[in-house]
Amino acid sequence: MLTRSHLLGLSLLVAIGGSPAFADITYSSTASGQNGTAVFSASGQTFTVTLTNNNTTFGSVANVLGGLAFTLIDGSAVTLTSVSAPSFVDFTSNTCLSVSTFHDYHSSVDLGSPYGWTYATPLLAAGAGSYKPGGIVNTNVLGSGLASIPNAEHNDYLMGPAVFTFSFTGTITNVTSATFYWGTVPATSVGSLSGTGSINPLGSPVPEPTSILLLGGVLVGVAAISRRKARNV
Repeated sequence: MLTRSHLLGLSLLVAIGGSPAFADITYSSTASGQNGTAVFSASGQTFTVTLTNNNTTFGSVANVLGGLAFTLIDGSAVTLTSVSAPSFVDFTSNTCLSVSTFHDYHSSVDLGSPYGWTYATPLLAAGAGSYKPGGIVNTNVLGSGLASIPNAEHNDYLMGPAVFTFSFTGTITNVTSATFYWGTVPATSVGSLSGTGSINPLGSPVPEPTSILLLGGVLVGVAAISRRKARNV
């Protein structure tokens, strides 16, 4: 039989087994000139969306990633709290300059995080919904034809991948769609779900593999001890 100490040990292992571990949900758009990924990840009551612009050329601002619409299932009070990116780039002089301070040339003001990005269900967008400035590029922009990239109202840009952090309440059980927004018109491309998608609800802990193995081993040991005691009675 299981003693009180056995049950206490099992309770502790179950608690350990339920420590937070979350499945990422990835959507991809692979159309020419509209190639990007959005990765959703969560920890506790915070989730992040990592946006990456994978375009190999930047012939115009139409290749810049300026927004993402997505549908969250469940959860509430979703709020964009911060945005981070490896660096900012400025093309207003027709030369790519890496800058330490993000400048909104459209409004002639320096901005800190979230660099003009806003979230209003279901749309996450640069320029408070105008898609400029603050669009996401990558290092391939350095060797591309500039076209409309230097236009002052589009600068500065975020050199991706850019990480968007949100707070929320409750439990988000899935992200069922994602649509990428390109340029300032904008053009859109529907993202395809990569892999298995929502293995576990965002914000809901799942057992870690090592803890599951440990728990299984303890259960086998407890069963053996119980059988041994029963034979000795």
